[in-house]
Amino acid sequence: MRRKFNHCDAKDAMKSAGVSFDKDFHAQSRSAVDMLLAWAKATRYQKRRDAPGSRARMYYQLLQRKKGC
Repeated sequence: MRRKFNHCDAKDAMKSAGVSFDKDFHAQSRSAVDMLLAWAKATRYQKRRDAPGSRARMYYQLLQRKKGC
């Protein structure tokens, strides 16, 4: 059985890898963006069709808004 990941798992793993959610998305390294995309896929995140940015940027903003993680 496949384990389902949630957004808190992703945020915790990214914080432990050294990604800072205090910085702007465009200040992140390429490896951080690649990690964002991998976690977005693992959590089955889909951005809105009319979202004003990339999938990675929208997922980053979602994780920034998560306070209980």
